[in-house]
Amino acid sequence: MTIGPHAPKPTGAPEAALIVSQQPIAYAPVFQPPPIRPNRRHNQEPDLNPGFLWSTWSHWWKVLLPVSLLIMVATCGVVLFITSPKYRAEAYLTITPQHDFLVTPTSREEGSRSFVNTQIGFLRSPVVLSKILGRPEVASLKLMNRNDAVKWLSQHLEVISNKDSDLCIVAVTTPDPDASAALVNAIVQTYLQLQEEKEVARNSSKVRTLYKIMSDQEKIVTQKQAELKNLLGDAFDKDPSARTPLDHNMIVESNPLADLQKELQDTDLEISITKADIAGMKDGTPKDNRGAQAHIHRTVESDESLVQLKLQLNQKRDSLTKRKAITEGKATGGGNTKMEREVAEIERRIDATRKNLVRDYTEQFATYAESQHQDLLNEATQNLNMLTVKREYLHEQMVQRRTDMKDSSEHITGISFAQNKYDEARVLLSKISERLAQLETESGAASRVQLIDPAARPNVPEPMGLWKKMLAAIAGSLIVPFGLAVLWERAACRITSADQLENQIELPVIGEVARLPLRVKSGNRTRNASARSLVMFEESIDSIRTNLLLHKEKNNLQVIAVCSSVAAEGKTSVSSQLAISLARATGQPTLLIDGDMRAPDLHGVFEIPNETGLVHVLGGEATPQVAINRDWSEHIHILPAGNLNTSPHNLLGQSQFQNLLDGLRTQYRYIIVDTPPVLAASEALIMAAAADGVLVCTMHEKSRGDHLRLTHERLVAAGAKPIGTVLNGVSTRAYAYKYGSYYYGNGRHNYAYSRS
Repeated sequence: MTIGPHAPKPTGAPEAALIVSQQPIAYAPVFQPPPIRPNRRHNQEPDLNPGFLWSTWSHWWKVLLPVSLLIMVATCGVVLFITSPKYRAEAYLTITPQHDFLVTPTSREEGSRSFVNTQIGFLRSPVVLSKILGRPEVASLKLMNRNDAVKWLSQHLEVISNKDSDLCIVAVTTPDPDASAALVNAIVQTYLQLQEEKEVARNSSKVRTLYKIMSDQEKIVTQKQAELKNLLGDAFDKDPSARTPLDHNMIVESNPLADLQKELQDTDLEISITKADIAGMKDGTPKDNRGAQAHIHRTVESDESLVQLKLQLNQKRDSLTKRKAITEGKATGGGNTKMEREVAEIERRIDATRKNLVRDYTEQFATYAESQHQDLLNEATQNLNMLTVKREYLHEQMVQRRTDMKDSSEHITGISFAQNKYDEARVLLSKISERLAQLETESGAASRVQLIDPAARPNVPEPMGLWKKMLAAIAGSLIVPFGLAVLWERAACRITSADQLENQIELPVIGEVARLPLRVKSGNRTRNASARSLVMFEESIDSIRTNLLLHKEKNNLQVIAVCSSVAAEGKTSVSSQLAISLARATGQPTLLIDGDMRAPDLHGVFEIPNETGLVHVLGGEATPQVAINRDWSEHIHILPAGNLNTSPHNLLGQSQFQNLLDGLRTQYRYIIVDTPPVLAASEALIMAAAADGVLVCTMHEKSRGDHLRLTHERLVAAGAKPIGTVLNGVSTRAYAYKYGSYYYGNGRHNYAYSRS
């Protein structure tokens, strides 16, 4: 027989109508509660595991979805309102690492990437950026009406180079498309002009040096020619039959010093070229250290301390911009002024940090650059010294050979040597002239830096910046509300498991109660599912009853109070079914008392009258024999609450409830008292103190840990004897999975519950 499957719930009752069955149910296995651990350290907050996050979502999804949608719409609108479009203009250059040539290939090539990296640094350096500020097309731009124009340009300028290609992209992104194109073209044109001037100055220095060397060599050739003429003149005077002066063929046909003369000529040429290189290096020493400035700028801007300060500044500026957009036209109480001061303070710290870093890196780079330049100059000087030593050695060899040749005609030998000296001077002059002609010819070759395509006015704004902000706004609108819900649930510390429940107070968990079906739906499938849930609920109550009957420390209990912290935690369903289970198991009369006189519920569960009840017995208006209802069952007697017309404390204040229980103990083996919520109605403490033991009910994923701890403290302070807690509302699937496989048979249903 099932009582009240669709019984209407009284108005204001905190719990749903219960399904109370009188059919026999097989006993469940005995679960021994763990011993009380009085010194256990409480776990105040649950872990942020997937189960906790899912529990939070299941509680808050009806609120989170509309709130997140509203925040998403609002934040996206704010982003669209405060975000201005950005236009990116690009110019394309080619920077070739090797020298180009017209006729004569270069004898040595530059490093594959060093020249490219130097040019990129020079292009980004303040030397180039500061010069464009004076150009008319740049000075007229509104963006340039600022004190930190060079710094602003450096931050918005992008130079992109691919190591596998000579192509280089120069780009600037600003809110004005015309300004973006004008700035890119001005930067590129200024850079190309400075680069050309630098190359011209370098080549001019070499040409000037070679002209001076050639002039000196021409004087040497004239001198050697005069010496040879004098020797030939003397020979003609001594021997009139000799050939005419300057008839070179008379000597050069057999010259024993030809090899040494050729090597000496080559050495003199190398000495001349090395001197020209040294002169060019001395004249080409950079005074403004342009490449160093570019490198120092990149190093300073990538320093970790400066990057962190920039990140803080961007965050503060974003917060200030959003706050100004939200509080526009409203009194902010100085909030914006405070944030502006914070932004100004961070900017000041950034400027100070940048100055310190620039000073430090400038000193380091200057020392390094000077060391590198000095090393190159020293290497060239050392090479010149070695060539000079070599020339002296060759000269000594020629002198030695001349000494060895004294046995021959001294006069002819002298003429031969003079002829060789004259030839050497003429050959060296010819090579210097060729080198000079080569430099002048190759100066017209194409530059290693070429403009491929100047920047055009961009017509379409850059989409990535806006989309990034939109995605950030959408992510924030989804994460922030859920994060607040997680923090709320973490602070509320709702009970989600028996382990967590046991951690909240110093009481063991007597048992877990499967979720009670609220109604039986139509259809075989839903009806069978509801029946299975009902059987599981009754089985979980029987498990609690078995623990109470068989545990040696609890087998002398007679009066058991069933309480909870707040309403809707399942104490009425537990107390009702526990009374039925005790009566069925013992076969002795069991009394169920509805102690919730403010919001009685048991009369609706068992469908009995509520005109006379506990209120009238405590008030002396009726005797227990009259108020107790014995019609529902032979072994289940019910004392309803009755209709309250005064304060419950007036009825319980003079030990009336204790006296009532003392009188009823002789008539019933077990007395179950369904008390009101402890935190909402303090009369529950009086009823709990009068009982032999108290079961504290909690509701799965609804009861809060702080409520449970406060309830336990109040019960102990009132002199009550809590014997354990009950976790109510556990899902049927979770209960069956945790406690194994069971077979149920009651004449009408056969169900097998397994872990699968």
